[in-house]
Amino acid sequence: MPLKNQIQLICYPNRIGDNLADLAGFLETRLSDLIGGVHLLPFYPSNADAGFSPLTHMVVDPDFGDWADETLAIGPMSSGSAGASISVSI
Repeated sequence: MPLKNQIQLICYPNRIGDNLADLAGFLETRLSDLIGGVHLLPFYPSNADAGFSPLTHMVVDPDFGDWADETLAIGPMSSGSAGASISVSI
């Protein structure tokens, strides 16, 4: 598969809007033709460090939405050549 140089947006789930659903709407309406991928920074429940100190990797922080919202946010990007990624802190 040939690589393509494309812009990838790196963002927290609540910095563009209030949650993952808002982010998904923004990506679809404003950025779908401009970026090739999205990297979601931690969206797990955590006690500190903006999600980089997760309490669990099993659920999405309810303030951000749920797994369906996470899928919605990266869905349009997951089929592109740049793709989508998430941060996992272990």
